[in-house]
Amino acid sequence: MFIGLSRILGGELWIPEEVLLRFTCSAQAPSASLNQRPLGLSPREWDLARCIARGLSGKQIARELNVSEGHVRQVSCVIYDKLQVRNRVEAALRVNAELALGREAADKGLS
Repeated sequence: MFIGLSRILGGELWIPEEVLLRFTCSAQAPSASLNQRPLGLSPREWDLARCIARGLSGKQIARELNVSEGHVRQVSCVIYDKLQVRNRVEAALRVNAELALGREAADKGLS
């Protein structure tokens, strides 16, 4: 708990690992046809949204996607508008819910 509080006070987004594991077993997009766009996001926006859902900081996202931190901030705002959310936490919850739905659909398809 001390680590989480320290990260929050340092300005980072922190979600308990148990919560993240519950909603995100992998960073993969739900299996869907190529024509479907999850939550109306472009493929690159979806990549960034999944990073947000994993609880990565802007700097970590920029490093992982090989873009600037400014680009991450700009695209994050576009994502918030498209998802109709106000912040990273709401966006993370929305994306994790979509990932869970995708996994459920994939499981039903395999049964």
